[in-house]
Amino acid sequence: VKHDVEIQPIFKTVSAVEAAELIRNKKNLQIIDVRTPRERTQCRIADTKLVPAGDVIRGVFEAHPERPLMLVCAVGGRSYVTGKAMFARGYREIYNLDGGIEAWRRAGFPLETGPEDSPH
Repeated sequence: VKHDVEIQPIFKTVSAVEAAELIRNKKNLQIIDVRTPRERTQCRIADTKLVPAGDVIRGVFEAHPERPLMLVCAVGGRSYVTGKAMFARGYREIYNLDGGIEAWRRAGFPLETGPEDSPH
């Protein structure tokens, strides 16, 4: 018997370890880097897409609202604010990386640096 349960919207701040786990196990996860292009050249998590926070807040950016979303920034502040804005717009599953790229680096997870090969 299939029950049509209303999926509870999720807006959750996750640790670097939880984030790595989500990246491994969550199908269709979109990882959005809300920093500036310049910060991104210095270091970034692989397979993430750059969308500056201001663009999201102004509504310039559209992700797939049905797909889970993880937001990352330098230390977790901008991604939190951006996540709240997207949540208010109807995105149903959002994870915010607590402590941002800095926490990811401290946890020993890999980062890419330098210019990107292909603009996403």
